Amino acid sequence: MVWFILPGFPILGRSIVYCTMVFAWSLTEVIRYSFYGMGLMNVKIDFLEWLRYSTFYLLYPIGAGSEALLIYFSSQLARDQSRINLSYFMVLLTLIWPPALFVMMSHMIKQRRSEQINPHSSISIFIAISKRKMILIGINLPFLKKSMSRAREVKRRTN
Repeated sequence: MVWFILPGFPILGRSIVYCTMVFAWSLTEVIRYSFYGMGLMNVKIDFLEWLRYSTFYLLYPIGAGSEALLIYFSSQLARDQSRINLSYFMVLLTLIWPPALFVMMSHMIKQRRSEQINPHSSISIFIAISKRKMILIGINLPFLKKSMSRAREVKRRTN
């Protein structure tokens, strides 16, 4: 929706709120498509999976909150420019944003549960290169047992 608003009110593109929105959504997309890309190559990176199903708790509210603020600011600008009908529409959109964020967050929480992501799950990066070789990069901490045992299991199967 913000991409619809910006051409009419280009001054909003210079706002710090616009920067936080672009940052939050960009980081979200980089994580999401990195996760999907690795999945297409049958590469499982636990840390990337954790990022995919955890960062939305912070990034979605920042992104959606920034969008809502930009829409609200545009309603003020529309009112100042005597675009009253557009102003009311923007206020309506601002009011719709919290329920929309709730729907998006609920969806991600359900996905997180279905993937059984533990908030303290692995921070190690595990990549199976081939049946004979394996690379394990990361930190071996006690709460990483799941990831480490998975790495040992793959190593046992490949030897």
